[in-house]
Amino acid sequence: MGNFTSKMTNLNQQVRNCCTDLDDLINELKNFEQKYDIPSESFFRKFSQGELEHKTDFFEWYAYVDMCRQLIQKIRSIAVMKVMSRNLMK
Repeated sequence: MGNFTSKMTNLNQQVRNCCTDLDDLINELKNFEQKYDIPSESFFRKFSQGELEHKTDFFEWYAYVDMCRQLIQKIRSIAVMKVMSRNLMK
């Protein structure tokens, strides 16, 4: 049981770290959204489709959106691992 508790604690810490990083990235996204008056998801789609010019800010913004998406996916994966681990312990 101790090993299970240790693994769950580790997973919980990973989620907390991801959420902290995500909060920081979201603040950066808000800055870009205010500066360019466009939501990040719309920007991401337009930039991906080559509809926007290649400005340094846009490459940075694109990277922030991509990192947010990756962090959200990581949080989801950890949540699945936690559920699976709990189910295995039953």
